[in-house]
Amino acid sequence: KNTKSFETFPEVLFFFYCIKFLRDYSSDAFRLHLIILDVEFWSTRRLLLSFYDHLS
Repeated sequence: KNTKSFETFPEVLFFFYCIKFLRDYSSDAFRLHLIILDVEFWSTRRLLLSFYDHLS
């Protein structure tokens, strides 16, 4: 049951990063950062999920 809530954590983190960059950058810069964040989002998700597997 904890797995479901844990898996949504990267999405929440990604959302807050999007808000941060929307506030701080113009739309052109935001598009570039969105590409960078997409890479960071998936690598972070893999890292967190592998860490969770290690704990269980």
